Formats: sequence, structure tokens, C-alpha cells
Amino acid sequence: LFSIELTSSAYNVKNLPRAFLAAVCTMLVFLSFGQQDIINLFNVKNFSGQTSNEVRSPLSRNEVIIFIFVGVICGLLGVAFVSLVEALSELKKRLLSKNEDLTRVDIS
Repeated sequence: LFSIELTSSAYNVKNLPRAFLAAVCTMLVFLSFGQQDIINLFNVKNFSGQTSNEVRSPLSRNEVIIFIFVGVICGLLGVAFVSLVEALSELKKRLLSKNEDLTRVDIS
């Protein structure tokens, strides 16, 4: 997903939702088959340095819910910001197209 974001100018951006869906589905399949140890980045170790037999999630359920909530709120704020910038740009374009003298003053 990160590579699609970085190469969005040369990559077909319509594939971004597909890639996100594929990543989510893959994660759900691994979790449903109990294969969490395959997708963990680090082994959970106790203080003696021995690897624990049980794999624990580094995040609690409440933390995940909070992160999802923060993500949704930030996404909605991003949509509102982009919409506001677009509306202001359209307003500026409309005002400048009606008043040719104002455009000449801005340019000079």
C-alpha cells in the first residue's frame, strides 16, 4: 500500500482500494486460521529471554477500537479540508472571472 501511495503519479491509483482490500482480507485469513506467528514482526519474550509459547497481541482491543475511531475522524477531517480548499478555489476562480480588473491588479 505504501508503494502505491509513493508511486501514485506513475501508478494506477484506482488499484489502491483493491490493494487495501487484499491486505485486509489476507490479514483476516491469517487470523482466522490461527497463523498469527507468521505475521508477527517480533517474538514476545519474557524477562528471562526465553520465547513465550503463547503469542500475545501488543495492542489491547480497546486500543484498536480507539485507533480505528481516530483514523475515521482524521479521514473525515481530511475530506472536509479537501472539500473546503476546493470550494475556496472555485469561489476564487468565479470571483476573478467576473471581475477582470481585479485579475489585472493581482497579476501586476
